[in-house]
Amino acid sequence: MMTRSNRSRRARSYVTGEKGKNRVRLFAHRSGMMMLEYRDEVGAKKRISLRHDDFARGKAAAETLAVELRNTERLRSSELTLRVLFENYEREVTPTKSASKQAHDKRTLKLFEKCWGSSISVKNLDRRDWDRFIQRRRSGELRHDGDDRKKKGVRERVIEYDLRFLLAVCNWAETVRVDGQPMLERNPFRGFPLPVEANTRRPMVTDEEFGRLTAAARQLASLAKAPTRAGTGSGKKPWQDVELYLLLAHETGHRCTAIGRLRWSDVDVEKGLMTWRAEFDKIGVEHVVPLSETARLALKGTAEAFHAAQREAGRIGDGWVFPSPTDPEKPVRRDVLRDAWQKLEKLAKLDRVPGRGWHSLRRKFATDRQDQPLKALCSAGGWKDHNTVMKCYIQPDEKTLRAVVERRAQRSASA
Repeated sequence: MMTRSNRSRRARSYVTGEKGKNRVRLFAHRSGMMMLEYRDEVGAKKRISLRHDDFARGKAAAETLAVELRNTERLRSSELTLRVLFENYEREVTPTKSASKQAHDKRTLKLFEKCWGSSISVKNLDRRDWDRFIQRRRSGELRHDGDDRKKKGVRERVIEYDLRFLLAVCNWAETVRVDGQPMLERNPFRGFPLPVEANTRRPMVTDEEFGRLTAAARQLASLAKAPTRAGTGSGKKPWQDVELYLLLAHETGHRCTAIGRLRWSDVDVEKGLMTWRAEFDKIGVEHVVPLSETARLALKGTAEAFHAAQREAGRIGDGWVFPSPTDPEKPVRRDVLRDAWQKLEKLAKLDRVPGRGWHSLRRKFATDRQDQPLKALCSAGGWKDHNTVMKCYIQPDEKTLRAVVERRAQRSASA
């Protein structure tokens, strides 16, 4: 039979807090002293003796400990992990970008998780982690899933691009609030040095090389229209639109993706105007640019053929200027453009130069017009920042440099 003293001792217990988070139990030890029981951050059971038998004081101590545990739990849960940061960015920011940019975001975010681990706290990352990522990317130890071509590592420009993206993600997290507090108090990578390419490869097509490429494009176009499959060396017919594409890349100076996403509704051959859509251009700004007479005439003939084919088939609506060779309802793919450039170089008998491709025509466009007002040049070629044009695209040739030197000599002689 339970005695009064036993009933009194059993009644002297108290529980406060939330189970699994900050639960604290107050009870009387058999010695008569009050004890507090709780679980630490890893789930292990802990007990503390209060060294007194005052039940009221014990309840107050239990409440205080529960509050401390709750604050500790909130602090732990508020520590932003790399995975949580990336999940938020992918959910809120990535969908606003183009398809290619979305794919880049997902690939690059996985690289940082592979390097540092997805559960690491972002605020605890430091210069050593930053340097470790650079070293592993440079050596080839860290690369995209399924990418076996980069076993020797990537160049500094690629690493810089990866890290600038990480900086942008962290800067975004600083501006977003969760429960009234910034998602990330401070970008832990701010001020860290970025790798810089010592000798950036920016080859440019010369006038003589462009003439040879144009002749090669005509040859490829004729092979594409021929009924045979000969001349490609790969069992696939060449892309028949390569001649027009090469001409527009040379005459408009725009990026290969923007050219490849042109629709016939973007082309006004009568007024000689071209509309470049924001959704397909890197600068994200829709702009209308006059066409050169050479480009206008080439487009006019192709446009007339397109509309005639539409009428003959009884179809209405818009269409791609450069449709996919396998599916006319889709624009030409990047791999088709890459293969076409390689075929052009081979037929033109040009030596393979690393970094030379369709983009080298964009550099030629800027260099050929370096005597024009810079603002007009940027608008015509689709550049947003004139500093980028000066730094990366305009390349003074021998004729221009010689004119600068001779001008000094002429002034001296006249004096």
